[in-house]
Amino acid sequence: MLIYAACLGASIGTHLAVDLAVMSLVLPDADSEGRELGILQVAIGLPQLLAVAMAGALITWLGGYPALFLFGSLCAVASGLLMFGIRGVR
Repeated sequence: MLIYAACLGASIGTHLAVDLAVMSLVLPDADSEGRELGILQVAIGLPQLLAVAMAGALITWLGGYPALFLFGSLCAVASGLLMFGIRGVR
């Protein structure tokens, strides 16, 4: 369990560091880079905060974890389909 936790922590930390570095390279205006990365972090953190309450409600109202996993799967498919609408980086 400790080995798993160490590997998970290292991989998530690496992903977040590289992810932010790449995003800062892609942003068009260096003067507003901090503001735009802050907006991005809110867009990442707010759904994570709301997901906890939504998960509890879905488990209670829809009868358990299978409904929660189905909802999560549908959200993953929907987000994947929405990615096709992105034309590219300006």
